[in-house]
Formats: sequence, structure tokens, C-alpha cells
Amino acid sequence: MGKLITDKDINPTWVQNAMSNIWRKPGGFQMKEIHDKLYQFIFKKEADMKRVLNGSPWLFRNSWLLLRRWERNNKPEAMDFSKDLFCIVDRAPEFETILIREPWIASDFDRSAISDSPHSHQF
Repeated sequence: MGKLITDKDINPTWVQNAMSNIWRKPGGFQMKEIHDKLYQFIFKKEADMKRVLNGSPWLFRNSWLLLRRWERNNKPEAMDFSKDLFCIVDRAPEFETILIREPWIASDFDRSAISDSPHSHQF
């Protein structure tokens, strides 16, 4: 399942075509709009689905596309898309790149946590 986080009017066909290309045209790929900006993505191969889920979150037209694996006993509309893992690249004053991959809620983001994170790396 995927939720597009945007206030923009989006044609679902645009999402399907763009993501199919970005995801390297997985065989048997289909997309169904369940609700406004809530989509079910269908993959023929488990490996394609895992690759796409592991790459989440994705961007579509400067908006986050958050993905979750759907379990048949869950209603898609009840799935939680309020948190995700984000890769944040920040340029420090010394121009060192800092890379983080941790769960963040946008409203809770605290830049001071960057240097304290055990998952931050300097390159």
C-alpha cells in the first residue's frame, strides 16, 4: 500500500506510470487507487515488492510516497502512514556530509539529534 503525502491534485495514472519507470518496470506491476492518494501496488514477484519496500520512502513530484506492506486482514484506510524512515543528508558548516536513517516525525525533527545519533555517519 502507498500513501502520497500532498495537497496537490494528482492523476493516479501519473503515479502508476512514473513509479513503474522508477521501479524498473517490474513484470505484472499494477496499481489501484483505494481512496484519494491511497494506492494498492501489486507485484508479480516477491523480490520486486521487497526491493520497492526497502527503498521507501519514495518521492513523486516533490511529495512523499510512503509504502507499507498490506496484510489482508487490515483495512487499507486504517493503515498508519504517520511515520517513516527518512534519509536526511545535511551539510554541516565544515561541508561534511551527515547521513541519517532513523524514524522521524516531521514535527518532532530536532537538528541537535543529528550529532547524537548512533546511526549518523560522516563522509
